[in-house]
Order: sequence, then structure tokens, then C-alpha cells
Amino acid sequence: MSPDQFIRKICHDLRAPIRGLADIPSWVEEDLIANQVPIPASVRELLELQKTQAQRLNLIVIGLSEHAKLKRDESQPSTPITALEPSSGWPENLQRNVDIDHLPMEEDHAMRAIEHLISNAYKHGDADEHGARLSIGATQDSIRIAVTDFGTGVEPEFVEKIYEPLYTLKPRDVCEGSGMGLAIVARIAELYGGSRSIRENEDGPGMVSELVVPTL
Repeated sequence: MSPDQFIRKICHDLRAPIRGLADIPSWVEEDLIANQVPIPASVRELLELQKTQAQRLNLIVIGLSEHAKLKRDESQPSTPITALEPSSGWPENLQRNVDIDHLPMEEDHAMRAIEHLISNAYKHGDADEHGARLSIGATQDSIRIAVTDFGTGVEPEFVEKIYEPLYTLKPRDVCEGSGMGLAIVARIAELYGGSRSIRENEDGPGMVSELVVPTL
């Protein structure tokens, strides 16, 4: 069994216990109410805390499973840009600058990379307030997918950690997330022999997170 297969098995086996952890607080509340037992405010807070922690654990397991499932299918070498419209649509304040017709990637991989880069900008780059920019373009031998935010930036000591699995810039009490989004981008870069990076925005405040993959 490969490491990825092992992780996928663990994630699968954790689903039922996590559902139980999420559901038990509601069952406890229902039983107490049915038996006319007053529920102190402190107990309600603890029950809500258990629900929150179960939801966070579920996000981590989903992210780990997504990371472990990533494989490259050589029969799907290219994806038209028109196929990459998110089901929920683009954020209203997201600028888009796309000057190519196809990406040399599987559709699922391209969509995941773009969505995770954008999600990172909105979770950690203050894009809800300041907006963000998605740029997809070609150089002589590569394709570059970059998302620029216009937030407060990232301290230099944290830049190299951002693409590590389970790493989050903000505490989960402040910003919910699995910490796996950019790790998945890094894994996709590896699958295509490309690279990933994050750097300061040269045109103003904020950061640029990008994925670069070779052309076909």
C-alpha cells in the first residue's frame, strides 16, 4: 500500500466517527429537552464547541483525501479555458486577465489549482475588501496561473511555509479552513513538473501566489 493509498483509507475510515462527533451534541440537546432538563449556558457553549471542532476535523480530512487522490491522467493533456468557469461563479470583485485558450492540464487539476489560489486570496489576502486578480498567460515555454491579492501581505518568515500541508496563516478560530489548499496547488505543480511560489506584489500591497507548468 502506497502512502497516498494509506492516507485515503484513513480518511475514509474517519468519516463515520467525525459524523458522530458532529451529531452527538444535537442528540444530547434533544434528550435533555425531551426529559425537561435545563441546559446551562456553559454546557450549550461546550456542545457548540464540539460541533465546531468536528467540522474543522472534517475539513482537514477532506483536504488530506483530496491531496492523496491527485494523479495525472496522460489521456487528458489539455483543457479549454472556457471549461473552467466555477459552478458558483467568480467572485464579483475578482479581476480576470486571461490571454490563452487552453491550459496544458487536466480539467480537474486546473480547476482545483485556480479555486485554491483564489480561495487563499479571499481567506488570507483580504480580497473580500480589496479584491483580487486572476492572471493566466503564456511565456515561451510555460503557462502561468497567478492570483494577486491587495491585502497586508505575508511576513517573510512565513512565505516558505504557506505551501506546506495543514499550515494556516490565521488561527482556525479566525479563519476556517483545512490548511490544505495551497498544499494541493503544490502537489499539482509537482505532477506537471512545474513550480509554485508566493511573492510580494510588485505593483502595490499584497501577495502574488502562482502555479507555473511547462507547455506541451
